[in-house]
Amino acid sequence: MKKKQIVLYICCTTLWFAVFNVKAGESHLSSENPVPGEPGLLVALASDIDARAVKELPTHSQAAAVSGFWETRFGIRTQKDNLQDQTSLAETRLRLNLKKSGKRTDFNFSGDLLYDNVADDHDIDLETGAGILDLREAYVHFKPLPNLDLTLGRQIIQWGTGGLLSVNDRFPKDFRSFLLGRDIEYLRAPSDAFNLNYHSKLLKLDLVYTPRFDANRFIDGSRLSFFNRGLRRLSGKQDVLQPEKPKEWFQDDEIAVRLSRKIKGFDSALYAYHGFWKGPAGFDPGIGKRVFPELRIIGASTRGRLGPGRTRLEIGHFNSLQDRDGNNPFIRNSEARFRLGYKTRFSKQTAMGIQYFLERKLDHNSNRQPAEDENRHVFSTRVIHKLKHQKTKLTLIAFYSPSDE
Repeated sequence: MKKKQIVLYICCTTLWFAVFNVKAGESHLSSENPVPGEPGLLVALASDIDARAVKELPTHSQAAAVSGFWETRFGIRTQKDNLQDQTSLAETRLRLNLKKSGKRTDFNFSGDLLYDNVADDHDIDLETGAGILDLREAYVHFKPLPNLDLTLGRQIIQWGTGGLLSVNDRFPKDFRSFLLGRDIEYLRAPSDAFNLNYHSKLLKLDLVYTPRFDANRFIDGSRLSFFNRGLRRLSGKQDVLQPEKPKEWFQDDEIAVRLSRKIKGFDSALYAYHGFWKGPAGFDPGIGKRVFPELRIIGASTRGRLGPGRTRLEIGHFNSLQDRDGNNPFIRNSEARFRLGYKTRFSKQTAMGIQYFLERKLDHNSNRQPAEDENRHVFSTRVIHKLKHQKTKLTLIAFYSPSDE
């Protein structure tokens, strides 16, 4: 009988700073305004993220807005785990946001000063968010034309139709933060990219170029254990996954394109991506390490009102370029992904969303890949209930996969 681990998370303290409008030596106080994953380990749980935000303040070309928060989080395992520490999370972080606006140029900075008592290494690693500094955003935004926006630098980007399951959203995710119990905002990891947005009456074009590959912050065994298909057993902190990551600037790059417009009340879009699997979905016997194989995706999505709620549909074809025929047992198969979701509100206080997600491996060969099913099914739900004049929010997120059991 399999032993199931339960991890408890406690957000001990969250303290928000007020927002300041710095102007010629004056400060004007304003309150904040909150607004409402790959190697066969997790579904890509991206989107519908309740990011912390602040109320926009009247600004002029020299105005600056500063905001932030301080919080402490703690988590423990309810059973002994021989592969991990009993304490899963014991950290405190200070967030600082800075936004300065000009006539056609905006500068945004967002970073966390972090102390993590569970971590073995406190050296700064901007790729993984480890260490005392997690740089979330540092970008410049230009508007050379009324219908053209350019953003350059570290930024958080989200595509697709949301719903905590990813098909066409190929921007990095932080699965470790999500499963360790950090705020759901931290599921989205930053990209170092050039982002172009053009909009007209006919359609909207989004183009993102990442000059060096940005991987997911995937489960590697250091804080959360995973089933290692190569070793045929669970791997934990004594056997941390250390893959070979593409890291050459302007050679190991990524490009993503989206064309979107509203069709009969439904927000519809076409997607294309060329880059790599965002998690270590391959193995190189020559170097004895997991690798990130090349990947090309085309997909589509639509979402809009249907009956009392909103529906969302998303499909994608994942072309694993180093295993086109499905004959390489060391590279993840090409696959088709499908997601159908529906969200409705039962009252002013309660909303619920349900989804079905399918990963279908193409050219599946059971003789070469006996450990993997041809079809992977996942059902999920998310329920939100607000209390005390909608100032307190309870959230339930649940996933069940009949194929994974």
